Amino acid sequence: ASNLLPWYRLEKELGIEIQYIPVDNHGVVIMDEYEKLLNSQVKVVTLAHVTNVMGALQPIQQMTTLAHEVGALMVVDGAQSVPHHPIDVKALDIDFLGFSSHKMCGPDGVGVLYGKYELLDRMEPLLLGGGMNARFTSDADVILKNAPIKFEAGTPNIEGVIGLGAAAEYLMSIGMENISAYEKELRAYFAEKLKELDNIEFYNPNNTSGPITFNAKGVFAQDAAGYLGANHIAVRSGNHCAKVLHEVIGTDQTIRASLYFYNTKEEVDRFIEVAKNISLENAVGIFF
Repeated sequence: ASNLLPWYRLEKELGIEIQYIPVDNHGVVIMDEYEKLLNSQVKVVTLAHVTNVMGALQPIQQMTTLAHEVGALMVVDGAQSVPHHPIDVKALDIDFLGFSSHKMCGPDGVGVLYGKYELLDRMEPLLLGGGMNARFTSDADVILKNAPIKFEAGTPNIEGVIGLGAAAEYLMSIGMENISAYEKELRAYFAEKLKELDNIEFYNPNNTSGPITFNAKGVFAQDAAGYLGANHIAVRSGNHCAKVLHEVIGTDQTIRASLYFYNTKEEVDRFIEVAKNISLENAVGIFF
């Protein structure tokens, strides 16, 4: 939603035209279709590096090169990729990258927007206030500080920023390459186990990153999630703020199990033992 609703607003306010990039059954961009959409009228290409439902890892570097060939900017939602994969914004050549703290062991309410300096320098700040101006006078002569300081109006979320910095240092001390490799192996193990369950519909078994997304057959997602929760297994159920993507997979409610570097194969085994017993009879009513 956070990378759709702002564009919807601009569609109403400025009359921009929004086009959707086709994806395959795994949620991966179909590159031939993407190239057909690109022309000199395209100003911005934006997408999630890794989707929060299907977990598809998109070919961002290749997509960025093609976007730049027609003069378009590449704006990337990195909320699901930055915590799990090594990201080099210079190598990818993306223009903007946003990600949040709470997906990477940090506090809620704080995040990061990276932008190429020459683009930030040309932009006007959304918010005005103390700390972001060099000086101003009573006749409205305002001089802003240079980017990125000109975007930091007022008192920042000091505790949140410190927490985000500590979380980033913690992840880097483990090594993003190590985290990515471990999670890839663990997800493959989880996927093979989950595919064996006859009572589970598994939506993204072939993806190598991102969450495990599934439903228990014949059971409402929230009820199945409630059953897992009653057995001390934390999952998320619902549309995951991705209502448009759910139109692609044919259901508007799913369950999402999100792995991180602290999860283990033993925990996956316990998940499987509990999940095989999810049924309408033993799950209904637990969530409410």
